[in-house]
Amino acid sequence: APQLIKQISSISARGLTHAPMSFTQQRLWFIEQFEQGTSAYHIPLIFRLDSRGNGEQLVTAVQLLAERHSALRTLFFMDDQGRRTQRLDEKPLNIERREMLPGGLDDALVQEISTSFDLSQNPPLRVVLFDTGQQSILLLLFHHIAVDGWSLDILCRELTTLYQADITGKTAMEALLPPLSIDYLDFTLWQQEIWQEHLMKRQSQWWRQQL
Repeated sequence: APQLIKQISSISARGLTHAPMSFTQQRLWFIEQFEQGTSAYHIPLIFRLDSRGNGEQLVTAVQLLAERHSALRTLFFMDDQGRRTQRLDEKPLNIERREMLPGGLDDALVQEISTSFDLSQNPPLRVVLFDTGQQSILLLLFHHIAVDGWSLDILCRELTTLYQADITGKTAMEALLPPLSIDYLDFTLWQQEIWQEHLMKRQSQWWRQQL
């Protein structure tokens, strides 16, 4: 793993706002376009806070988490040359706030979780804070194009750390969590380079011999 990280780090995407999609992202993006919107790849997390919890503190932790991980604030689209592309969304993460009666909460959660993403216009993380007057419920809805089971575990641990420490700024966050040596854009560029320079040549040579 350290050798792999070193290889990826040598292809730095720092400062770039565009990159090709990874192969996994391309598959999920194709399915999303083919289905014209589907909730099959939605990953919901629901946090229920009673009167002792602080919903706004948790919202701040989510915003810092999205700032730390570029995959959570990325848009996906086909560019003018027909290339599947991802681009960082420069806008702050949108937090929707809703006041509602407790009796309508379950239906509102189901509807929100079932609503498909427009990945070309909105990042693959949707955040809604519901306030019933008695408790706050925070919905984090991830699209699988940005998050999987392994990375979700990391995100939950970091979110818990940020919330419990009541971190309010990027500088304080970087003092609490170690800086990332690579991000997902680094990985996608590394993957494309490895494919173009090594895997594609080797596999195309094999098929030439077979055919």
